[in-house]
Amino acid sequence: MKIFDKFIEIKQLPYIISGLIFVCSLGFLHTNMEKDKNQNLIMTSITFGHLMSQSSDDLTNNARYYVATKNPVWREQFEKILKARAGDIPSDDGRKISFVDRVKEFDYTKEELEIYEQAVKLSNNLAVRETEAFKIIIDIREGKTQNVEDQESKAIDLVFGMEYQKYKSEIIDTSAKFSKAVMGRLNASDQLIKTVEWSLITTINVSLILLVIALKHKEHIVKKPVRAVRKKKPVRRAVKKI
Repeated sequence: MKIFDKFIEIKQLPYIISGLIFVCSLGFLHTNMEKDKNQNLIMTSITFGHLMSQSSDDLTNNARYYVATKNPVWREQFEKILKARAGDIPSDDGRKISFVDRVKEFDYTKEELEIYEQAVKLSNNLAVRETEAFKIIIDIREGKTQNVEDQESKAIDLVFGMEYQKYKSEIIDTSAKFSKAVMGRLNASDQLIKTVEWSLITTINVSLILLVIALKHKEHIVKKPVRAVRKKKPVRRAVKKI
């Protein structure tokens, strides 16, 4: 207790404790900002993953519609999606920016960006296969093909076959892998933030208790009565009579 009493009697202690509480409060506010930032990144990663998957599905649907109907409208829609995804024309939100550059606007890691770029690359590679099917259909429409049935079957296999399905699944899996990688990293970060927040809250509460004790102790010292020192009365010596 003597050590604690000496600690409490430090004159600058209330100011030190107040400063510590202030710093911890700022730290707590910062952790809340970090949690909000992490949640925003998680939501955008889900959005980007869905955007990649959706654009891939749209390309697939337009490619299949064109091969099945030979209507050039579907091929035009297909090409429009590719251009918007590459940033050559404005997308639905009016911005001329590629999918990859959109993702780079956020604080994703290099590894996470590489996963997303891989998903875009796989989708573009599949678009090459779809374009091959388009060329076959165009040749049929222009009468450049002799064996029409065989060529139509080839075009259909290019966009409906098992190999196409395998490539398609790889795109979807890679898009999902991007979102999972981001969520895994940020969820781990949130757990660390919770530990830090708990430490900050504990420190603030202990500091408040110490501050109250220090102020009460100081108040007690100020109000403590001072004992008056009694002066001794001078002793009179008896005068002897002669």
